Amino acid sequence: MTVAQARFEFKRRLLGAFRQVAFELHEKIVERTPIDTGRAKASWRMNPMTADASVEPDLYGDGENPFFASQALVVAKTQQQKIHFGVKRIIISNNLHYIEKLENGGSRQAPVGMVAVTVHKGAVQAMFLRHLKAQELPF
Repeated sequence: MTVAQARFEFKRRLLGAFRQVAFELHEKIVERTPIDTGRAKASWRMNPMTADASVEPDLYGDGENPFFASQALVVAKTQQQKIHFGVKRIIISNNLHYIEKLENGGSRQAPVGMVAVTVHKGAVQAMFLRHLKAQELPF
């Protein structure tokens, strides 16, 4: 293997680990989002390069929709398919008007939020190291 091939392979594996960490973070944030109607849980979006401003619609106008909570992880996994290998920037977003209130402890189900507890430095480092080892990178 040439030096150029080794660099390319290293970069490919590094980006693969990065992608897997982003997917894991996305899923954990979705799982930790409290459920009332489930709309907040289902409104998490994952896109390459830019935030997604869409939210799950309130189909019945009363905030009640049993689809949301049961399908949130399915929606998350579907969104991950939009992230092509090699993407260097992945944005996880939720544009629901009350998501900041939930993140700041506005729910007894998630008194410390969802994002901050998921993306703290130690957790992300552990995920990244685990995924680097899975990619057989020497770390």
